[in-house]
Amino acid sequence: MNKKQLYLAHSVDELKKLSKINIKSTVPAVLQREMSLLKCQANEVWEHDEERAYVLFMKYFEYYDKLKRLTGSKCSALLKNELLSSIERAEILRDSLKARYEDLSRQTSPDVKKTIEPQQNHKPDKPQGVISSPWIQTNELAGLIKKQHKFLLIDVRSKIEFEQCQITFDNTINLPYDFIKRGTTVIDISDYLQKNDFFKKLWDSRSKFDDIILLDENGFDSDQSVLNKDHPLQILKDAMLKWDAEQILTAEPRILFKGMKDFRMRYPPLLIQKTMPSNQKDSRQINSQLEAPKFQYPDLNIREEQLPTVNLADLLASQSKDPTLSFKTIQNGRTGINNGTNSVFKRPLAPKPSTFNNRVQYTPKMMSSQSPEISLNNIRQTNSPVSILQCIIQINYNKSA
Repeated sequence: MNKKQLYLAHSVDELKKLSKINIKSTVPAVLQREMSLLKCQANEVWEHDEERAYVLFMKYFEYYDKLKRLTGSKCSALLKNELLSSIERAEILRDSLKARYEDLSRQTSPDVKKTIEPQQNHKPDKPQGVISSPWIQTNELAGLIKKQHKFLLIDVRSKIEFEQCQITFDNTINLPYDFIKRGTTVIDISDYLQKNDFFKKLWDSRSKFDDIILLDENGFDSDQSVLNKDHPLQILKDAMLKWDAEQILTAEPRILFKGMKDFRMRYPPLLIQKTMPSNQKDSRQINSQLEAPKFQYPDLNIREEQLPTVNLADLLASQSKDPTLSFKTIQNGRTGINNGTNSVFKRPLAPKPSTFNNRVQYTPKMMSSQSPEISLNNIRQTNSPVSILQCIIQINYNKSA
């Protein structure tokens, strides 16, 4: 079927302006009836009159947004399916009309082009080679931030990820990806951002920014990649660029090439991180594992009451049975019963001998004649090893005398 020549506008943006209407009705049933009429008319003419069909579809979307505001997003499943089918046809019409408008602009006279070029030069300067690309490189975004370029940054990561790490830039909106689904419109986004006044204010002034940058966590590895229609970034981009009848953007929204993951690795000074990086946590865990174990060392300051006790009765019995018990064996700390098999002293108790002319001399302390007689009862009352040793020395001395 032959398509009707272009007669309503010279661009898709002009068609959007023609689709703006003032909906006065607030009755959901009336709105649904008007939506059905608009959709039927658009489906009848969309093959031969693309401009009129596109305007009708855009009006249909405005009625749908008004209905969602009234019903509180309680539309039926049938109505949502009709919306998705209308979006698909409107996308086909938009791509076809965009190509036809470009062909029409190339057929215009050179004089018209010369009059348009000076007007374009008054627009803010943008990086060359980036305007026509749907992507933006990580270094280009960092350059825009450092130059304080007027652009809007929309981060579709989760709220937790956004709060933990975000780009140091004031004009930033966080719109979680789990909210963005097929059929999401600018009205839905506006209602969602009502919870944050700052985000809502930025969103309402989106058409005043020179650029709009969209980003997620991973981005893409190839600039030739084409986003899936169900991808949150593509849904958000289409909602702002294709189905926004309220505001007309100055430039096509672009997507960060390799996402926040690459930006975080290359430009950490341009980030606000509220939590400790994982590598620092790991290093602390490793250092805690490498800490030396705590050993308990024995106390070498042994007091006299902590020395081993001696059974005095057994000691006297061994002295009476074994008359050969000498001071030397006691001095060496090995006096035994039954030929020295059992040790009585567990450590040396006698002082070290003094040396005179290469001879070992022992100078035990002699007890005076007035000292009381050593008896078994006196020894049993003695607790000090030194006193025991003195008693044994006196006994040996008396026997030798």
